[in-house]
Amino acid sequence: MAPEYFFPLLGMMFALAWGVLGTFRWYAKEKLRSSSQRWLDDGEQAERLGALEGRVGELEERLDFAERVLAQQRQSGQLPEGG
Repeated sequence: MAPEYFFPLLGMMFALAWGVLGTFRWYAKEKLRSSSQRWLDDGEQAERLGALEGRVGELEERLDFAERVLAQQRQSGQLPEGG
């Protein structure tokens, strides 16, 4: 092999190995994460779902309040009309 091709070829092999190893690490991490989610029993899943539903409910209430405040300020002329 000619010496002028050795280092570029070595660099390409290194980059390919780096990409393969990175992909393998990502795949292994995702596999572990998904398998750990499967180990949650139904009670834990229901508890987490209930907590998320509660948080969404709180956010809906806050959004409604903010919309009412903005509507009141717009009606009283404190906010300029959007456009």
